[in-house]
Amino acid sequence: FGGATVLATALQPQQQHKDFKYRGVVAHDPAMSWMPDPERALLYKYYDSYQTEERNMMLFNSEQFHKWLWADGKRKRAPPYVKRSNHADFSDVTFLQPLWLAQRLLHMVGPRPPTETASEIIQRSFDFFQLCLSKEQKEELRE
Repeated sequence: FGGATVLATALQPQQQHKDFKYRGVVAHDPAMSWMPDPERALLYKYYDSYQTEERNMMLFNSEQFHKWLWADGKRKRAPPYVKRSNHADFSDVTFLQPLWLAQRLLHMVGPRPPTETASEIIQRSFDFFQLCLSKEQKEELRE
């Protein structure tokens, strides 16, 4: 699923997902302009009130999407972003074509090497999953 689809699902009340349980949500550079308006407004509300941590939600953007979606100054805070990256850096397309083509001719990827960007994305996601698992383990210990 795309990041916007995952976020729109995660923002709905949990009881709507009887057959689908999730421990955490990570959205890599979601194209939020395509999200339904109510879910996008709810996401902004959650981010502005710091409630994403309570729902085990994490999203982070490319620098390209950060500038398009969050840098308008209307939000209290914005998700973290990967510096010197473009939206295509969050997919495997950067590994499937020559770098000179993706970077210089098509301007699909940011100025960083795709392997460096991918390593940062992987590390941030892994750290978040570790945090979700440790929260869940603490809750089990309390019960």
